[in-house]
Amino acid sequence: MNWFAAIYFSCFMYYMITAIVTLTPPKKNGANWVFGMICLNLALWSMLLFMMILADSPELAAFYRRVMSICWSTLFTLTLYLVLFLSERRAFYDQLWKNLLLITPGVFCFFYYFLTPIGVDLMIPLDPGWAFAVPADRGFFWDSYFTLYYVSYTLMALAVTAYWNRTTLYTRERRQSTIIFLSFLSTLIFGGIADTLLPILGITTLPPLTVLLCLVCIIGLNFAITRYRMMSITPESIMMEVFMMMSDGLIITDGQGLIVTMNAGAEMILGYPAAQLRDHPIDELFAENAGFDCHAGAELKSNDMELIGKDQRLVPVLISCHTHYDQFANRIGTVFTFQDINELKRAEAALAQVNGELEEKVLKRTAELAQMNQLLKNKIAENVKNEEKIRKMVYEDALTKLSNRRFFYEYLEQHVTYALRYNKGFAVLFIDLDGFKLINDSLGHDRGDALLIRVAQILKKALRESDVLSRAGGDEFLILLHNTYLNDEVIQACEKILQRLELPIAMDSYNLHISASIGIACFPQHGYSSEALIKNADIAMYEAKEQGKGRFVFYDDSLKEDIDENMTLSNDLYAAIENNEFELFYQPQVDATSHQINGFEALIRWHHPERGLLAPAKFIALAEQTGLIIPIGEWVIRTAMAQQKKWEARMEKPLRMGVNLSTKQLKKNDFVDYVKRTLGEFDINPDYFELEITESIFMEDTTLMLDQLSQIKSMGMTIAIDDFGTEYSSLSYLKKLPLDRIKIPKTFIDGIGNNEKDEAIIVSTIVLAIKLGCSTIAEGVENEKQLQFLKQHGCQEIQGYYFYQPMRAAKIEHELLNAYKKTTGLICLPAHQVIATSRYYQ
Repeated sequence: MNWFAAIYFSCFMYYMITAIVTLTPPKKNGANWVFGMICLNLALWSMLLFMMILADSPELAAFYRRVMSICWSTLFTLTLYLVLFLSERRAFYDQLWKNLLLITPGVFCFFYYFLTPIGVDLMIPLDPGWAFAVPADRGFFWDSYFTLYYVSYTLMALAVTAYWNRTTLYTRERRQSTIIFLSFLSTLIFGGIADTLLPILGITTLPPLTVLLCLVCIIGLNFAITRYRMMSITPESIMMEVFMMMSDGLIITDGQGLIVTMNAGAEMILGYPAAQLRDHPIDELFAENAGFDCHAGAELKSNDMELIGKDQRLVPVLISCHTHYDQFANRIGTVFTFQDINELKRAEAALAQVNGELEEKVLKRTAELAQMNQLLKNKIAENVKNEEKIRKMVYEDALTKLSNRRFFYEYLEQHVTYALRYNKGFAVLFIDLDGFKLINDSLGHDRGDALLIRVAQILKKALRESDVLSRAGGDEFLILLHNTYLNDEVIQACEKILQRLELPIAMDSYNLHISASIGIACFPQHGYSSEALIKNADIAMYEAKEQGKGRFVFYDDSLKEDIDENMTLSNDLYAAIENNEFELFYQPQVDATSHQINGFEALIRWHHPERGLLAPAKFIALAEQTGLIIPIGEWVIRTAMAQQKKWEARMEKPLRMGVNLSTKQLKKNDFVDYVKRTLGEFDINPDYFELEITESIFMEDTTLMLDQLSQIKSMGMTIAIDDFGTEYSSLSYLKKLPLDRIKIPKTFIDGIGNNEKDEAIIVSTIVLAIKLGCSTIAEGVENEKQLQFLKQHGCQEIQGYYFYQPMRAAKIEHELLNAYKKTTGLICLPAHQVIATSRYYQ
């Protein structure tokens, strides 16, 4: 008799029966499934070993051995999953990628050993049957991967079990985990000895023993199941135990209405022990007047009825019942739940008596109070009207009927507290109408007030009902946008406001066009107090006006830094004039064809005592705001003319010099007289002195400007328009200007070779200049491609780094005037030479 075959077959029967018992319950949790799969795995393994031992040939035995790889490849992954399910470590398998990581080693093990099986020559016959020798020349990975896999997974299962044992709060689970830990540990030790250590020592006379040693683990788990109900404690069983122990009554009947069981609460309420009523019809417990037929399948939902208790006493109860049916509509049984309301009935009777007595007293007192209440209501209504009048006077804007600045400040302060507590976001908008003063002055204050009322109505319609709109005073409005967490939401609201305000407003016989500048401060990014938010929104609003009006700007810390810096620079500007801290740089203007220098543009620089050399972009705007542009502009004209006169004396021929003008200078009535006096003082030929204006002139009082420019033109001076096409170009105004030259700005020059639209604008500008009888000069030319494009399309002069950077007067005299030749004028030096040497003077 082959004892090993009998043992393997016995193991197969035990594992298979255990698997069937585990997987038979209709409701299974994860642990049931995994434990059942482990038993099926071991059952298959045992059967394959049984068939391998009894095989007729080594080929068939090797085939069974090869199929076994699916068993020992997946066993230890299933074992780890079982421990994870039992210890409820869901974090290890709650996502797909984690499950893939857990099963990959086992899947790889199966495919690797299945695709690289041992040969028939390694199957050896023993007395019990076929066994297999351990190959010694298959490589370290083939020899060691399975050992590494099953040891590591078993150790992980042991670690999880040990952690479960240490952290659980329940004695039952500690004992379960202890049994599982010892079972796994014993299997690891004995399996390692039998299947790893003994073959390494050369002992191969025994058939595989792992499937036998796993009996220790499975028997341990079975003990845990039967002794501590390891996998039988389900939510349904716990719920049933709770129902059986609760104080309310619970009775369950079968399909014929016979009592199957009842809980302790039902025994206490009715006075019957459960055994006495078992198999009795439930109808016996209902009083005759109850009107309930159990066989009709009626449902009860907290019905007030009477049941018959022990000694035929009537027990008032609130009872509910529900009948259950199978898939064939056959009644399975009914569940009754009820509550003793004896005490409740007695309390209701006592309460009814007390209520009757109180009702009489209440009716009498109610009549007295009704009279007093009417008097109080009249007084309260009068007070409310008075308070509303006072509130309107304090918090309402008299003109627009909107809330006023005071209301907005108080509301905003309260809303900041609310937003901090509940982590809300909101935005404050500071709106100022552009050009309102001009409308107010030209059309009168009555129409100005009417326009403000219309603007208030437009703003109100553009906002949500939850938003707060207030008039801050004059033509300024404040808005609070509730629950704005993203800049996109604020941007959408601001765009809507600006679009509504862009529409013409009909007033009497006028169609008024108005725009607004909006500053935005968001909570909490831009401040934690009402004062800070409104102040920062105000700063952002002024930045919107600086950028050209009719737009919105978000507050940024750099804006406040700019204001602080501007205040400091403004103060320093006053001292700069007295301390002679300004200097003029000169940039040559070159003939596009001959590369001959035709003239210079004077460019101001400021030698700040702390900040070093500052470009005009840093301080000219401040000078215009403070009015210092007037003395600075006069200094520039005098200094440029003095330098021009010096160079003309050295060259013994006239030299063109250009300076930039501010619109504020042109607004001065005596500006033309000043220029005329300065020309006479330095004996400058007006034909060689050029004044450059910008398109911002179109936004000012053009009548005065045109008159001033016409006088300048009549004196013989040249007038050029700078940065043409970048600001407020208006052809209707352009044709009125007495222009001699149009300067093409660097923003378009940079697009040559890169942007066809920029090139089209340049060509159109040159053509326009020709038609207007003007010459053209291109600014910011930096490479040969740009130069050739401009020459090809008829641009006469070039100004830019390709030829020369702005240079100090000393540099001009040293590098350029020395190259003067009487016959050809100023000669252009090589561009790279001039640029390299001029950096020293910047």
